[in-house]
Amino acid sequence: MIPTRWLMRLGCAAALLPTLMPASLSDAYADVMPNPNAVALISIDLQKGMETLPHAPHSVGDVHRNFARIADAVRALGRPVILMQVREMQGKFLDAIKVPGPDGVPVLPSDWTDTSSDIGHQPSDLILVKQHWDAFYGTDLDGVLRKRGVTDIVLTGMSTSFGVESTARSAWERGFNLFLPEDALSDIDAERQDFAVKTIFPVIGHVTDTASVLEALAGSTRQHG
Repeated sequence: MIPTRWLMRLGCAAALLPTLMPASLSDAYADVMPNPNAVALISIDLQKGMETLPHAPHSVGDVHRNFARIADAVRALGRPVILMQVREMQGKFLDAIKVPGPDGVPVLPSDWTDTSSDIGHQPSDLILVKQHWDAFYGTDLDGVLRKRGVTDIVLTGMSTSFGVESTARSAWERGFNLFLPEDALSDIDAERQDFAVKTIFPVIGHVTDTASVLEALAGSTRQHG
């Protein structure tokens, strides 16, 4: 068993990692972009229920539009677009979303599990159902990706500090190269997203933006590291 004092030291070292990152998020991986031949696009919870909740720093509409732009480019390459969605919830969370708000209307609408109508969903897209924040936990996502030769994941969706971050951590633990376009993500407030983007994501993946991902998928040179 590892002594407690060493666990504490390891924890302190991990906490210092973000301070060692370059001042600009783009400095470390400026030339590293997804491999068009081995990429998959994954979205987290782009469903009608999320549209009713406040999001920042990017609006739901902006996240949807940027996802749709990336999805079109990924489909054009014949690569998979995967929508991770919630269909059922259990326990306290389910009870919470049924509670009416101040105006007497439930927090989430009755069609909250439906796919958002403005994301350009196509029949070729894969929809996988999850019951937890982490899209890998209890699902076939890992096998689906490996069967299709995926090494690089572009991860989008809402909310950043919940489903997106949980999934990002799992993707990194499984050895996938992770790309997170910041303008295709949003959270319940800007502060939460800012923390994830500046302290968590640079350690486990590559923070980028929609325009850079689209350029890479269009055939820009990828630097292998």
